Amino acid sequence: VRLLQVKLEEVCDNLPSEDLLNQIAAYKDAQDSNDIAHSNELDMMRSSLEEKQSLVDELVSKVESLGKEVLKNQHEHKNVIADKTHKHEEEMNRLTLEYEEQLEAVKGAKEEQESLTR
Repeated sequence: VRLLQVKLEEVCDNLPSEDLLNQIAAYKDAQDSNDIAHSNELDMMRSSLEEKQSLVDELVSKVESLGKEVLKNQHEHKNVIADKTHKHEEEMNRLTLEYEEQLEAVKGAKEEQESLTR
């Protein structure tokens, strides 16, 4: 029995003190609090990144839409220019023909006047 008492005292002496156990518990509590704070911080960062990604996606969509509109406007502008150029060419051809007809008429009148004066 005495031997058992000695052994029991040795085991009890080797057990951590209550103060040490309290320190370990406080450390674990602090670690848990730190883990929770870190997790909350990560959640906030993730949320912020998701909001920023949403804004980026919205901006990309707007830029793509504006790009399409610019291409459409360029195409329409080219068509307007081509149409005006074609009309201008037709008008120039008409005026050239009219000028040539008038020039021929003037030449004919001049020749007729010369023949009358002979």
